[in-house]
Amino acid sequence: METLNAISLAITERALIQAREEKSFWQKYRWYIIGGLAALPPQAALGWWYLRRRKAKKAALKRSEEETGLGPYSNMGGHR
Repeated sequence: METLNAISLAITERALIQAREEKSFWQKYRWYIIGGLAALPPQAALGWWYLRRRKAKKAALKRSEEETGLGPYSNMGGHR
């Protein structure tokens, strides 16, 4: 009985390996492709948001420096 179980297990393992090898490219990598494509829009949106935020922050800093007259080259007694 044990030998039958061992043979059955060996046949099952061989069948699984063969079935795995016979899969097409799409069947093997479908979820990697779908996951990668699903990750692109959020990454693009976050990148766009970050660049907008950075640009707005620089503009606000420049506006603040112009209003106070404390530009990057003003003499503040060595303090900044």
